[in-house]
Amino acid sequence: MSAGAESGPLPIGRSAPRMTAARLFFAMMHGVAAFLTRPGRLAELGRYTAVSATALVLDLVVFVALMNVGVFSPAIAGALGVLAGLTVHFLLSLAFVFDATQTGKTMRRLAGEYAATGVLGFAVTWIVVEVSVALVGFSAGLGKLMAIGATFVSVYLVRAGFVFRSTVQSNTASAFDHPTQVNSRTS
Repeated sequence: MSAGAESGPLPIGRSAPRMTAARLFFAMMHGVAAFLTRPGRLAELGRYTAVSATALVLDLVVFVALMNVGVFSPAIAGALGVLAGLTVHFLLSLAFVFDATQTGKTMRRLAGEYAATGVLGFAVTWIVVEVSVALVGFSAGLGKLMAIGATFVSVYLVRAGFVFRSTVQSNTASAFDHPTQVNSRTS
């Protein structure tokens, strides 16, 4: 191997820096920080939090109501509660959180991408509960609380950063641009 060449299982090339786990983590954290510090982002996050709380309450009310009727199994009642919450979340997000007209996407595409983030939320919830309960030994309640937090953050970042990402050109950098690109555009 010639001098200066990167070693590793998948060499990218001489001029490409090697992406270690630490560099990847810090690059991701830089992107998240840049994303959250954009003007108006914290107000958006506040509105998103209120919408999420409303949807969660509806989810739980539907679940409890269906369980009290006694016709549905807990799994079906839970799934219907989540479906109701996700639907209301989407509609309230359109009305109060995100500007769908700035995305250049059709409503059908937005709804599909939003539903896909719901699937992401299910996956994050399952993984966090499984790891925290089965592997770490936390109680199911604590695992679910941790999953709610992890799901909230991950789904918000995907929805705000990709699903409802504005196609309108601006001087601010994307949250997911490379840190050196962010710095060169904003300085």
